Amino acid sequence: MENTSQFFASEEREHIVSLLSTLLADYHIHYQNLKAYHWGVRGAGFFTLHGLFERYYTSTASRIDDVAERILSLGAMPPHTYEDYMDKTRLMVRGANECSWEMIKNLKTEIESILALSRTIICAATQAHDDVTVDMMVGYNAEDEKKLWMISAYIDAEHQHKC
Repeated sequence: MENTSQFFASEEREHIVSLLSTLLADYHIHYQNLKAYHWGVRGAGFFTLHGLFERYYTSTASRIDDVAERILSLGAMPPHTYEDYMDKTRLMVRGANECSWEMIKNLKTEIESILALSRTIICAATQAHDDVTVDMMVGYNAEDEKKLWMISAYIDAEHQHKC
């Protein structure tokens, strides 16, 4: 990607980079949580959830690369150490020892949090006339809103099946 930092005021660019860096950190923790869920899911819903978690972490890995490359194209270095991610993330690190019901509820909460940050990024990028970042976030939001709808439908259908 070409460095596009010359198209934005320094303060706007720094703000967008900061928000994208937080999103990148959230995606890394989300990815690791999804891997833990994929490896640790047991019991009712195993076949459904095992595959779902794999699809979601594969998609998240692609987003990690996209967001890092967008930060680079804005003339900054993306955070790249686990210390960076832990300093910037808003998500909790989850373990594979949770029951499938807790995994799904936590997954929903994580996606809601990521979606809220994405909407904040859209606002900042819109103000800066950063159409590329806006477009990337709008695409992610469409996918995440569909995930939330599907997860909510699963939770509603399985609400009586607790750990």
